[in-house]
Amino acid sequence: MTTVPTGGHRAQPQTGHTAAAPFGARVAADILAQMPHLAERVTTDTLAAICTRAALQTGILTARCTMHDWCTETGEHRDHYSTYVEAPTPDGLGDPVLMAAIMSSDDKPPTIGFLDDNFTPDQTRERIAELRAHLDQVEALADQLAGVAPPEPAAETYSVHARGARGALANAEIFTSDARPLPWVAVWGEPMAEADLDVAGTDELIRDLEQFVTRLRALRNYIAAAEANR
Repeated sequence: MTTVPTGGHRAQPQTGHTAAAPFGARVAADILAQMPHLAERVTTDTLAAICTRAALQTGILTARCTMHDWCTETGEHRDHYSTYVEAPTPDGLGDPVLMAAIMSSDDKPPTIGFLDDNFTPDQTRERIAELRAHLDQVEALADQLAGVAPPEPAAETYSVHARGARGALANAEIFTSDARPLPWVAVWGEPMAEADLDVAGTDELIRDLEQFVTRLRALRNYIAAAEANR
């Protein structure tokens, strides 16, 4: 099952087969076949909605999906969708980006609809790791424009502190030794690193941790390059 972009609205699955008509549409079609004069007073879609609502109210149809806990569809359906998550555009006016959701059909296992494709959980995490690495490069462009010096993994120690803490939660640096042929990343914490944080302090720590992870990835890339050039 692949997803089809819909101009910022929910992507619909392309299943490769024709799904059965929803309950309300089938009942509406039967009613109009028996009473065609009603077509002069109500549209097929409106009549279908009335039939579906009545079926839900009387318990003929179950309002909640009984197949998947994550499915947000109601009534009779064979295509299942979770709540969509998306990143807004900076100005809030364009189409959302990086839309993602769990989706499936009755005859196919659930997948994550993301980046115009469908992925297993492990495949989704692989794509997310690729995006994070890409965002590190985008942030490096911002640093370059702002005049911030790029990381020098071989010569720097990176640390992260919580507001009010007397010690670092974590430190990381490249370590070398005559006893080992290749460098490695040394990571350690410090005493007195505990802290009690309010919302602002927690937000600050999250930002610092995100930057620390970016620097940690630079350390990782440094030792990976050393191993590759061995």
